[in-house]
Amino acid sequence: MKICIFSHARSGSSFLYNYLLNLYGGYGYSEIFENDKICFEEKYKFFDKESYVVKLMAHDFLVYDFEKIPWRSFDKIYITQRRNLADACASNYSMINLENNQIQPESFTIDNSWFIDWVKNYKLFLNLQKTLYEKYIITDHIFYEDISIHSIFSTASNLKTSIINYRLCCKNYNEIEKKLNKIFLDKANKVV
Repeated sequence: MKICIFSHARSGSSFLYNYLLNLYGGYGYSEIFENDKICFEEKYKFFDKESYVVKLMAHDFLVYDFEKIPWRSFDKIYITQRRNLADACASNYSMINLENNQIQPESFTIDNSWFIDWVKNYKLFLNLQKTLYEKYIITDHIFYEDISIHSIFSTASNLKTSIINYRLCCKNYNEIEKKLNKIFLDKANKVV
């Protein structure tokens, strides 16, 4: 079984990747384009395997060729996404900056230049998603808000997770939300 997960950051794709890898087995390739130790041409050779789960991030296709991916060879293609774009943006910002110890998780402000780059990456995600729907068969489109990731993790005795309310910890959340709604939502309140 060849399975692909196509996503943008902080959309539940890692959870889905691990779940599907445990369910189907085979090789696992999570964000292979993020691995700088693998040369450019080698990154595409893993598609020759018979059974695998691969997770591809939209922002990788700012550098790598989207058309070189053998989309038709996948048995299943899943797309993961968040409905709440402000949460997606704030979650991505906080994760990157927490990893670099640049912010406190309970109080941060999203930098405008970072926000502009995030919007650019999200637009790329939407354009590539549209291409996938037009050219290939999508097995399922999964929204972060529809999977109970936190309740699943909280049942494990050795893991602690809590749902973060980004509206409370991101100081400019309302401003970010208004900008994102203006950019991505039309009058019918549908993602453009």
